[in-house]
Amino acid sequence: MRFSRINIKSFWPAIVWLGLSTIAFCLPGKALPDEDWFGVIQLDKWIHIGLFSVMIALWCLPFLGSRSPEHVANLLIYISVAWLGYGVVMEFVQHYFIPNRSFDIGDIAADAIGCLVGFLFVKKQQQLSYFVKKVCLYGPESTGKSSMASRMAEIYHTEFVPEVAREMVSTNDFTLDDIIRVGNAQTTRVLEKSMEANKILFCDSDLITTQIYSLHYLKEIPPVLFELEKQIRYDLYFLFDIDTPWVEDGLRDLGNRREEMFMVFRNELERRGIAYVLVKGNWNERERIVKNEIDKLLS
Repeated sequence: MRFSRINIKSFWPAIVWLGLSTIAFCLPGKALPDEDWFGVIQLDKWIHIGLFSVMIALWCLPFLGSRSPEHVANLLIYISVAWLGYGVVMEFVQHYFIPNRSFDIGDIAADAIGCLVGFLFVKKQQQLSYFVKKVCLYGPESTGKSSMASRMAEIYHTEFVPEVAREMVSTNDFTLDDIIRVGNAQTTRVLEKSMEANKILFCDSDLITTQIYSLHYLKEIPPVLFELEKQIRYDLYFLFDIDTPWVEDGLRDLGNRREEMFMVFRNELERRGIAYVLVKGNWNERERIVKNEIDKLLS
């Protein structure tokens, strides 16, 4: 199974923190404070807890926007265990190679507590993103989905995900590799925005839409699009009807096939057993339909 790509730049804070922590662990004993209060309040143990809790958070958080919840749960465990192992190794390094430093089982215990704190923090962030309600605004071209997504995000003080394909392709002459990149980018954006959203996230388009256009224009659907589809579960689908004026924007070219494409979109939902709310009428009527259903979802 392929997953969304991770932005390597998101690990720079973790790398810098690792470097600073390693420098701190390798300082000679004479470079550390030796006042009595330092030992009384166990400041060195609190430092270990802080270092390792931040370490776990910085190395784990980038994965939340690029992996399925099950995969992330396993990664959190592996990363936490790995960094606890790093703490044990550093104790041996201090004992054998750093002047006036020694092996301290209390430091290892503090490292373990720090790893646990970091683990629980990241786990909480994962749960918060998982419980964000995800709403898909779905349907053929020129039916008002993009405007509605932006409008609903404004009303409910939250985030929305645009149709990422429009940011990545400028014509309808694209390849299978292009459509795979679009699928990965759309999935990544939804996962990332789930971390920022306030209770609900509005998504203009989904991976079913990407599959439909891939089949229409390329006569083929890359299997990875079906795998990416499984990564996002939407709590509510709005199917936008075609009873709106056609607006040409340079990319839309299916105006004379709107009824056919509407049936394709609807059939893909029904084939999957996905319930949906039909959105039709003028703009005010459409907004009222969407708001009523959203209020029910959030109640």
